[in-house]
Amino acid sequence: MRKLNWEFADEPVSEEFVRNIGKELGYEFPEDYIKCVAKYNGIYF
Repeated sequence: MRKLNWEFADEPVSEEFVRNIGKELGYEFPEDYIKCVAKYNGIYF
């Protein structure tokens, strides 16, 4: 597995926000995904 460098992060979002987006899409995101997205909102590598 390669090491990722996260760049250009926006402000963190709440885990509840990420869960609600999943509900709107009709999908339940895994908890580890929710935590990562909440912490690194707007990031890409």
